[in-house]
Amino acid sequence: MKDSSRMTRRVFLGSLAGAAGGLVLSRRAFGGETKPDDPHFFLQVLVTGGMDSTCLLDARPLEMTAAKLQQNYTGKEPVPWKGNNGNQTLAAPAAEALRPLLQDICVVNGVIMSTTFDGHDQNLNVCLTGNPFGGPSAISRLNLDKPLDYLKVGSLLGAELDDSRFVPLTPAGALALKSRLPTSGENQFSIDPFLQARCREAATGSSRFATGAQALGNATAQSLSLTDRLRALELPPLVPPTPTNDGSIPVVELEQNLALMGEFFRRGIAQSALFDITGNMIIDAHSAPLAKGHAELCTTTANRFAQIITYLKNTPFDGSRSLLDVTTVMFASEFSRTMRQLDRPIDDTGTDHNPFSNSILFAGKGIRAGAVLGGSDFQSSNEELSGAHLSLDAGKLKRMGLPVDFETGLVTGAKPAEYTANGYLTIASVVNAVYTLFGVDRQHHWENGRSLGPSPVLAALCR
Repeated sequence: MKDSSRMTRRVFLGSLAGAAGGLVLSRRAFGGETKPDDPHFFLQVLVTGGMDSTCLLDARPLEMTAAKLQQNYTGKEPVPWKGNNGNQTLAAPAAEALRPLLQDICVVNGVIMSTTFDGHDQNLNVCLTGNPFGGPSAISRLNLDKPLDYLKVGSLLGAELDDSRFVPLTPAGALALKSRLPTSGENQFSIDPFLQARCREAATGSSRFATGAQALGNATAQSLSLTDRLRALELPPLVPPTPTNDGSIPVVELEQNLALMGEFFRRGIAQSALFDITGNMIIDAHSAPLAKGHAELCTTTANRFAQIITYLKNTPFDGSRSLLDVTTVMFASEFSRTMRQLDRPIDDTGTDHNPFSNSILFAGKGIRAGAVLGGSDFQSSNEELSGAHLSLDAGKLKRMGLPVDFETGLVTGAKPAEYTANGYLTIASVVNAVYTLFGVDRQHHWENGRSLGPSPVLAALCR
């Protein structure tokens, strides 16, 4: 008779299936925590579909609308958002939800995602992996010694993440998992001794198979520690969320996922988390009706991001630090949007994709909070655009990031005749700044191109 009280590894992994997030198994064995007195985690928050940065913290004056260059369906003049580093940007009405957190957030404007691809999938892959065709997630490199590389919440449609060792997880899945873990007396899955024995036999020599067998053996040997950590999770009660009218992630669901993330961080199970908070919101505003409602969706998104930062600030990690004190937070979309559509009236135009200038927000550990970094062009109707911009956008439909000083984060005022990636603020520079915070070896830093070497680090982002 089959012993249903025992949990095989297949059942262990399968018990997490069918949920909205995921766990990625670490590529390395894990032991005690590195620097237990200085924990450092990472949370990447995404809204997919291409959120227009002019609807948040890279807005344009109404003068641009009067000149029939930039649609603005709010009809309101943006107001200054002044950084504590002497730089400033213009804040659209949707950004007001973030104003109470002005000194907690670092605004990075004018980030170039790509000058070659303008599709959702390619730029989402660029944002997450540095490659338009996908690959390992950037945050999988941040793992120090945790059994799981990162938590994943949301579907991330279009993302080609080469992270084959993850299984889904939600609050409901975590509760189901914990209820099925073996007791401390059993403390071992029945298949473990068999796997360990076979791995020891196969892990001889220097072949790829032997190396893989050794890695599997090491991971299997650590399953007892992982079981203990999972068993120690203090999971919040599951409260069914009430669907929202705009298709966004319900507040209750978001807070449950944040609480779950905090527990996995405290227990030393995961180093990072990747949250897609888009829900069913239609961010991709090509038609005029969708573009006219885009600002409202940006308000909802800003409220969700403010909720995340506020939750992290108010939730203890331990007796002396909040979750925000020990977590670096990055908020982004795969690209921004054009100022208008060609041959459409300014008061009835939709928008298209613009990977030439994006806005990314940061907060938390290691971040120069309160600063405004970078910038984009087309700030007024009479601005003379650079030759580099016109070579990429002859129709003058897009804003484009400006050359920056990577040490100060301020625009240099240069107007290059040709585009040279290493002189501009790109997503690779932003990721390399995060990598610097986490001590990732320079050999793994992202490049702006195959022959350009590692992209310059945006040193100004780090305090």
